[in-house]
Amino acid sequence: MNNHCEHSNNGIRLAIQNRGWGASSLVIGFFGVIFSAITFVGCADRTLPWERSDDELDNDAPTNQIALTTEQQTALSEIRLTREQDLINSLRMKDWHDGGWHGQGITVAILDNGFAGLDLLKASGDLPADAELITTAPNPPQDTIHGTVMAQLVYRIAAGAESTQPQSPSIKLLLINSNGYTNFSNAVDQAIVRGAQVILYSQVWEYGGNFDGQGFINAVVSKATQRGLVWVNAAGNFALNTFNGMVDPMGQPQLPHRRQDGSTSIRITAGKAQAPVRVVLAWNDFTNSVDYRTPRDLDLWIEDARGNIVGESRLIQDGKDHSKDTSSQEQYSAHAREIVTTTLPAAGTYHIRISPKSGALPIDTRFRVTADGQEVEVLDRSIGETILTPADHPQVMTVGAGDDINSSFAQLPAGVKPEVLASSKIVLGSGRVVFGSSNAAAIVAGSIAVLGSAYGAPTRGQVMSWIASGWSSEKTGGIAPRFVMPVFKR
Repeated sequence: MNNHCEHSNNGIRLAIQNRGWGASSLVIGFFGVIFSAITFVGCADRTLPWERSDDELDNDAPTNQIALTTEQQTALSEIRLTREQDLINSLRMKDWHDGGWHGQGITVAILDNGFAGLDLLKASGDLPADAELITTAPNPPQDTIHGTVMAQLVYRIAAGAESTQPQSPSIKLLLINSNGYTNFSNAVDQAIVRGAQVILYSQVWEYGGNFDGQGFINAVVSKATQRGLVWVNAAGNFALNTFNGMVDPMGQPQLPHRRQDGSTSIRITAGKAQAPVRVVLAWNDFTNSVDYRTPRDLDLWIEDARGNIVGESRLIQDGKDHSKDTSSQEQYSAHAREIVTTTLPAAGTYHIRISPKSGALPIDTRFRVTADGQEVEVLDRSIGETILTPADHPQVMTVGAGDDINSSFAQLPAGVKPEVLASSKIVLGSGRVVFGSSNAAAIVAGSIAVLGSAYGAPTRGQVMSWIASGWSSEKTGGIAPRFVMPVFKR
């Protein structure tokens, strides 16, 4: 779960989050190499936050293809992509569409926590009628538009934007509810059984691994990658909101800021009053089995400048099975994580505190703290090493946002992540402009589907080879390659 700025519009809850500003500069072509000097202006459990939302454009009212009520039109404008043709043109995809390549023969499974507004988008022609929603048990989908927007991006990049009835046949979309671990595991199984060649997962987990590409979340991902599916994962947007730490020789967590009373903390700052925030502490005591129970016990709490506690999590991790202990009032957890979801009452600096309850920690203990919230940043943040699970899986194609400074990156044992940086700017019908690695990953997934329709379902290795070596194609009528996607390779 993430904390969002939410409002309701005709029953469709929107999850949009604001973040900071940034810049980046080098363009390397995708499936064809081109260099250009540019400057990007960036501002920005499981669902990736939108990280950035600017109402900087005039409202661009969508053209409805069927009669919708006024309320439906208002709701649709909040979730509907506009200016898709500008995006397609910037990617040089039109040559491929003109050649008849629309992702046909390729099934993309989009795993997400929710697909609110799906029926509206089908009715308006913005998504195909055969886009299949699979709501796996036991958790119902969240009331979020995140997955719906991802589906539009994949579909429009692959099918084209000139008409609400693109040329047929086109890409096949599976929209699978992955809200919660059990649903996530079931969703991967469904994608495999239903013949998906590409999986898009524009989400990350703050815990579940040991910061090395392993752990029980990545073990689920491996079910797909070992069968040859191309898994496209958003890098996440935690570059300004992560601290990585270790313990001192006495087995105590080393925190970077020393306060006047001698205690230590990790400082975070809230840019406004009543800022919702989700702080997660995770430490490296996971295995590839979700049933493993850690005996390492840490507590997490947040204090204001005066030492008042504004949020805390003190679950008990003792390595024992308490699933049948219904009489106990204690709160136990099998997993190496603590989560605080709270509201920071005033703008200013707050202190994250950590304490081990199980005694001195093993000297090889590593821990990570993430703080995800509106106008919230980690002042004592780590530079780099901010890729979360499963974006750190060595066999997934991790995609970052080249136009957003919040987009995560890391040097991992398997190499640099993300492997690819892509543009992420999209415009919704209300005029809202949104950036983030979720969008970038969806853009790449849609592009892979187009290439797959022309040359057959690719492997991850083939896609990475295209990116690394450039792409030449007779599929665009024997002309010199014109499909150039603004994707970056580190």
